[in-house]
Amino acid sequence: MPDYELLYFPARGRAESIRLLLALKGIPFKESAPTDWAAQKPTTPFGFMPLLTERDADGEFVFAESGAILRHLARCYDLYGSGLRQHAMCDALADHIAELRNKYIPIAYAATFKTPPEAIAQYFEQLPTALGYLARAHARSQDPQAGWFIGSSVTFADVAAFDYLDGLETQRPNVLDGFPALKEFVARFRALPNIAAFLAARSRP
Repeated sequence: MPDYELLYFPARGRAESIRLLLALKGIPFKESAPTDWAAQKPTTPFGFMPLLTERDADGEFVFAESGAILRHLARCYDLYGSGLRQHAMCDALADHIAELRNKYIPIAYAATFKTPPEAIAQYFEQLPTALGYLARAHARSQDPQAGWFIGSSVTFADVAAFDYLDGLETQRPNVLDGFPALKEFVARFRALPNIAAFLAARSRP
């Protein structure tokens, strides 16, 4: 197994889904925060974090973009579903979650982004529409009895969906009360042994 090192700020942010995926598979990794990001930034592939460094017999490989990192790890550790259609379903859901996260980040880190209270209120007023689309996506699973978004087993898209929904519940604990399938999905994912252990030890905001 390769050695992994994740570079990101000490916050959940765009790195949390990567941490969750590695935890889900029981894959150890080292994590570090930038010591001088202004100096480090020009040396990175695209000037953004998270960055994942993978070290194995073939050498050291450093790559960026949270979505690309998730997909790479999913291919490595059998978290991409079964067959081309499930691959496409994973990609579609993960891309949609990424779009939802772009709207969510200024809400989750309102102090940093100086998000005005009226913008936060408007976000949560409009949120049921987005959650409705997610609930319908969950209902289209190829194995509805399993309880996951794509099929009979957990995929990286489930990891991304959980990270987003878990973050929403951190902001508003009752936000999923009108969406029982999504609430059950979150509870099911939280109960996975490796995830339960990860969450119990988590302290990042």
